Amino acid sequence: MKTIYSAVLLLLILGNSLFAQTNNLFDGFKFMNIPTNNLPIGALWNTTLGPIGNGVSDDQLLKSLSYSNLDMTINKDLKTSVDVGIKKFLSLNGGYNALSNISISVKKLEKLTLNSLDVLKANVGNQIIYEGLRASEFSIVIDKNKTADAQLDLMKIFSNLDMKVDINNNNTETITVSGVNLFIAYRVAEVEIGKKNSKKLKFTTQGYSSDNMVKLSSTYESVTPQYVVAICPCNIQKCMAESYENGDTARSLFSHCAATVGFDLKVILKNIIDMKTGKPQEYKYIIKNPGGSINNYNQSIYSKPTSSGLEVSYLNFERLVYETIGESRMIYMLHQNKNRNVSLVTESFKFNNVVPSSVAGW
Repeated sequence: MKTIYSAVLLLLILGNSLFAQTNNLFDGFKFMNIPTNNLPIGALWNTTLGPIGNGVSDDQLLKSLSYSNLDMTINKDLKTSVDVGIKKFLSLNGGYNALSNISISVKKLEKLTLNSLDVLKANVGNQIIYEGLRASEFSIVIDKNKTADAQLDLMKIFSNLDMKVDINNNNTETITVSGVNLFIAYRVAEVEIGKKNSKKLKFTTQGYSSDNMVKLSSTYESVTPQYVVAICPCNIQKCMAESYENGDTARSLFSHCAATVGFDLKVILKNIIDMKTGKPQEYKYIIKNPGGSINNYNQSIYSKPTSSGLEVSYLNFERLVYETIGESRMIYMLHQNKNRNVSLVTESFKFNNVVPSSVAGW
């Protein structure tokens, strides 16, 4: 099942520490002769064929770093290579005359990093495209007589872009184009598994007092020295009450609402303080799962760079079963051990940088 990721993975910037640091921020990246607007980050890398597969979706990528004005960041030879590559891309994707005699400068560049625990776990021992450098904005200096045609050409090549034209003093104009999202380089890494620590969680019903009476809520908690993990079908129960129609059973409503609104999951990191509130850091997630159980599901908690790779912490829901109480639309967690198998896992990955061999088109 596809893992749901949320803003917790932005706790730490990954890109700077995943590989050995050098004076060159772009060491380890393979700059392409011809850029592409479709880099399959997360795809398996074959030394003969290049990438295999479509890579991951945008929600499984982390924008880890951004650079402004690439001209000031890379050496002259590399800048020339990047500029020539973009010109080739423009030519191959249209062959427009207005764009044939221009100078180019990349103004904004972002690094996108694979942000999928499932892909990492599935590719231990394999080489994958791990990161990409994507130009989101560049400028073109062009003869002012060709500006209008160049704008039309760029609109044919790219979609959803913004353009701004500035007049220069030498019969030229500068067209600044943003929203191009053109990949100019990628990094290949071999994934290696490191240490793994797993602790099985025990859930108990959360109790609370009201008017000197002890009541039980629908929230179940597991408390460890470092974490509080709480899960509740709160919105599912609300959905069941609001979605009821004649003929619906509690079981059918539960399955429908579990798939549409999902279980509420809260994780509190006792050892990390939220600087805004002064309280332990708290994160909330939604787990959407049809039926009455959560099976074979991983929920990421945090990730942080190490000297050789990445350490991740996640909840592994091997099995967690719920049941309705008759037709009352109340839901409870089955207490037998065979119905509860949730572990808090800390796992490390090592990334060995790979210099890609020459592959046609890459």
